[in-house]
Amino acid sequence: LQTLKLWELQLKTHFPGLSSIIMQLQVSIQVGPGAWIDYGLLQLGKQNLSIEEEKTHFALWAINKSPLFLSANLSNMREATLNILKNGEVLEIN
Repeated sequence: LQTLKLWELQLKTHFPGLSSIIMQLQVSIQVGPGAWIDYGLLQLGKQNLSIEEEKTHFALWAINKSPLFLSANLSNMREATLNILKNGEVLEIN
């Protein structure tokens, strides 16, 4: 039986832009097979983020191999946000 390592870093429910996310990315944790950082739920479609902030948010989660969990109503999402979530190149990185 293998043990998986998961580091969960909680995000504040409300944050101005992505400053708290970027600060968390400065945490130095080794990520590799069987170990990843869980930054929590993606905030796309829920917060008052600009499209550029949503792109950055999604890319940072993908680059750091964090699980891409979303808790938002897809039927009420902006088309631009849906396109971010469907970006195949970013999904391949994750």
